Amino acid sequence: MTQTSFEVIESLGEGARGMWCAAADYAIHQLGVPTTQRLYVKSPRGRSQSGAGRIGVVFTTDVSSLPTEPSRSVAVRVDTPGLGLPVYHANQFCKDYLLEFDNIRFRPDLN
Repeated sequence: MTQTSFEVIESLGEGARGMWCAAADYAIHQLGVPTTQRLYVKSPRGRSQSGAGRIGVVFTTDVSSLPTEPSRSVAVRVDTPGLGLPVYHANQFCKDYLLEFDNIRFRPDLN
């Protein structure tokens, strides 16, 4: 991979939201890109390029490296090259995996 392209390997049957979350996390913490930077699907979900027998998606921050014109979608997908989201948008999917106890209401035992 390169300084602008990287692969996210699917784990435990992650869907598109989990893949975008992982890509945003990597872009922020490893590449140091601003959250306003756009991420793009460079190679869609399929056979991993770096992990034998695995499923992966190659993402990039370099629009000029895309095999097709960049595009936007209202659906969250990883099956089409060129689809893009801002890093801050993709990072929001990481909240799917956070459990915030302040948002949970506990009922007293009614027995």
